Amino acid sequence: MNTEYKKQQMQRFSWAETRRFLWQTGHPYVSLMEKKLLEPVADMPGERVLEVGCGEAANIINLTAISEKRQWTGADFSLEKIGFCNSHKTGTFLCADALNLPFKNNSFDTVFARDLLHHISEIRNIAVQEMIRVCRRGGTIILIEANGKKLIYKLLSVADRSESGLRRSNPGNMRALLQKYHGLIDYNIVMKEPSVLFRLIFHYRMGISGAGFSKLFQGAMNLMEHLAEKVCPRDRWGYMVVIAQKK
Repeated sequence: MNTEYKKQQMQRFSWAETRRFLWQTGHPYVSLMEKKLLEPVADMPGERVLEVGCGEAANIINLTAISEKRQWTGADFSLEKIGFCNSHKTGTFLCADALNLPFKNNSFDTVFARDLLHHISEIRNIAVQEMIRVCRRGGTIILIEANGKKLIYKLLSVADRSESGLRRSNPGNMRALLQKYHGLIDYNIVMKEPSVLFRLIFHYRMGISGAGFSKLFQGAMNLMEHLAEKVCPRDRWGYMVVIAQKK
């Protein structure tokens, strides 16, 4: 990874974003959509679940609401984020490098990462190798990534240098990455969130987040998603969810 780019990423994501965490877990519409996005993780069998690049643990907090009986573990490079995570008392959280996870082989039933790979795009294959290594045989690896073919994410990749990896985040590149692990995993890519406009309209910094508490606005967003599902090509939906089983 380019040294300057790596330094910029470390600076951008080393601190705990409390407002973003509260938006993802406490906003009535956004938290509902987050849980729908995370359903593949909740649906997997087994108790031991690891999130790589857990951030403030918003994903794990949302998952506990729909899948309580799990042993949650989160790993992130940011010591400040891990300190924030440990205040939730919902699992075990530790500071760790996604490229060198401090776990034994076959330690977890499910291993997942959300919006991690496009931040380490040049070395993402190493992170995937590590996720496969610590997942047990027959276990599941889940990769959830924003689709850079979506206009909103194209604009974000230009406006925010820390999100420039979104330009290469798309179903085609994801399949090319996963083909490297033929013989280790069987996988399927499921597309989610046809419009993703709610993420912009209700954004905690740039949008009108408070409007999302209104049933009227929530209904309008639901209608927009349903319409987008009918007219938007599936390979341009907002999120890619890779569900892979380790052989």
